[in-house]
Amino acid sequence: MIKEIDVKLKDIKDSPLFLDVPERNVKKVTSYCFGRKYENGSTIIQEGDVGDFMFIILSGQVDILKGKKNVKLTTLGKGAFVGESALISKAPRNVTVKANGEVTLAIFDKKGFDKLSVLHSSIPMTLMKAHTDRCKDTVKKTSVCCSKQFVLLVLIGFLVFVKNAGSLLPMAKPITDFIGGLIPNELMALGGPGYVLLFLKLKKMETSEIVAKLDKI
Repeated sequence: MIKEIDVKLKDIKDSPLFLDVPERNVKKVTSYCFGRKYENGSTIIQEGDVGDFMFIILSGQVDILKGKKNVKLTTLGKGAFVGESALISKAPRNVTVKANGEVTLAIFDKKGFDKLSVLHSSIPMTLMKAHTDRCKDTVKKTSVCCSKQFVLLVLIGFLVFVKNAGSLLPMAKPITDFIGGLIPNELMALGGPGYVLLFLKLKKMETSEIVAKLDKI
C-alpha cells in the first residue's frame, strides 16, 4: 500500500544533496516534489523499467537489489538520493529498489527534477558526482569479476589442454606428456567437467553474484 504524504523542510534539508544549498533555496524544493510512504517489501523501482523519477529518503531504509535473484548490493537510509542516474543517462533502471521496513520518500518526477537541477549550482555538481561514482563502482566491480573469471577459466582450460594436447598435436606429445604427467590425475578428473560446469555456472549468474562470490576467494 502506498500513502501520499506532505514533504516538509525539516525532513529534507539534511540530505547530502543540499549540503551547500542555502536554506531559503531548500524551502523551494518542497514544491518540486511529492511525498509517499511505502510498506515493508514494496517495490519502489524495478530493474529494466524506464527511469522517470528520482527520490530522497525522508525516513526508513531501502535495499538496492540486482538481477533476477535480487542480490542485495547495499542498503540506504535517510537523506540518500536514488534514481538520478536513469534521469541523467535516460537509460533503463539498472537495479531494483525495495522498502526495507516502512519508508517515506520525497519523489521528483522529470519536471520536478529539472527545477531541482537549476535551483543551485551545487546540486547538479553533487548529482553528477554521485552518478559518476556509481558508474565507476559498477565498472570496477565488473572489471574485477571479468579478470577473476578469465583467470579461473584460462587456468583450468590450460590444465585440460596440456593433459590432452598429445592426442591433438602428435609432434608435441613428448612435451605435453611430460608436463601432463606432473598434473595429478585426480585434479584432471575434476578439471575437465569442472571447467565446463564453471563456465556454465558463470554464464547463468548475474555479474553482481559473480563479484560477491569471487571476492570471497
